[in-house]
Amino acid sequence: MPSRTYDRVLFWFRDDLRLNDNLALRHALDRARQVHAVFVFDPLRWSKTPRGFDKTGPFRTNFLLETLEDLRQQVARAGGELWLEQGAPQEVLPRLARRWGAQAVFATQAYTQEEEDREMELAALLPLHLYHNSVLLDFDDLPFGDRKTPSTFTDFRLRAEERWSVPELAAPPERLWPAPEPAPGPEALPPRRPVRPHPATAFPFGGGSTQAWLRLEQYFWKSQDLARYKVTRDQMLGPGFSSKFSPWLANGAISPREIYWEVKRFEQQHGANESTYWMVFELLWRDFFKLMALKFGPKLFWPGGIKGKPPRGKWDPEAFERWRLGQTGQPFCDANMRELLLTGFMSNRGRQNAASYLVHELGLPWLAGAQWFESQLIDYDPTSNYGNWTYLAGVGNDPRGERTFNLEGQAQRYDPQGEFQRLWLGAQAPPEP
Repeated sequence: MPSRTYDRVLFWFRDDLRLNDNLALRHALDRARQVHAVFVFDPLRWSKTPRGFDKTGPFRTNFLLETLEDLRQQVARAGGELWLEQGAPQEVLPRLARRWGAQAVFATQAYTQEEEDREMELAALLPLHLYHNSVLLDFDDLPFGDRKTPSTFTDFRLRAEERWSVPELAAPPERLWPAPEPAPGPEALPPRRPVRPHPATAFPFGGGSTQAWLRLEQYFWKSQDLARYKVTRDQMLGPGFSSKFSPWLANGAISPREIYWEVKRFEQQHGANESTYWMVFELLWRDFFKLMALKFGPKLFWPGGIKGKPPRGKWDPEAFERWRLGQTGQPFCDANMRELLLTGFMSNRGRQNAASYLVHELGLPWLAGAQWFESQLIDYDPTSNYGNWTYLAGVGNDPRGERTFNLEGQAQRYDPQGEFQRLWLGAQAPPEP
């Protein structure tokens, strides 16, 4: 049956804030005469977590606004206009569709319950076309189906590799269309709190596709740090020890497929090694956690996790506050938590150790830690964040059960001279801009 051709549609930007390799946008352009770009500031994203934290803290808000400004300029160069509006998407988008005569909405599929609920409400009001647009693999081509994924990463990887399929990049838009009415003013933006990361941050980069590609150019082609990625990725200091792609991947300023095909191009010119494989390996982890969210739904956010274990941990607000502020007295944990507090970023090694200390040493509920990370991290991705927390707390996908880290041993291994700990334990918050 041939695809229906629409006269006018809305393209709902979500966590896919780019024009290049935007599969959902490509489908919209192929099936409609005119496409209007819309981003909705959903109040759900700026609400509170159950523990009372801002779901989207100031670091992540500012990074998103930088990304949207970069996207706005890209859309303008394509002849269009990025419409920004605050409100619930299932209310804003149908209202715009009625005013503008749009017959459908195209968007990137989400993988967690709150976002899926929005999709269902919207789909009840007008046609909604969703695509797997934030992942590496073609989920529709997996040998086990996206909701029957093996529940351990190793089994998933081995099964997926039986029929490996990474789609080619979707072509960028030839043109987009301006909105049929004047755009809202500054009131369309959420409040921007003045915040400036500490100058020693390991992520001194701005938001948007332009910055993402400058970083990729530096990391892959100028420094060729990709060739050493597996060796350096667990280091603690400076921007060069890992790729730092995660914030741009989280809001879709760059796609995993763009990174994958650049890895392949690098391998053609410089040869493949364990590090180039490991970059792809980490992209597979992102896919795995999204598939786990599809498979287990809201269980990912339950205290007992996807295993349905009895809840563990006793709430102690004073102990949690010491952990949150980096004041527990455990120097390696505290240094990492201070870095997060002052920059909105923390290394993967730091996250594992800080989470282990919260769960296994302090005996606090893992969900409280996951919610604090959600608020603070500029690279927050719901499936990866909560997937990793459940994994470490023993209620997720780890077949070995709980992951307990010896922080003294970890500090000796990854910060043998104590430079990282001295830096962040002595760091003071910079003055507000």
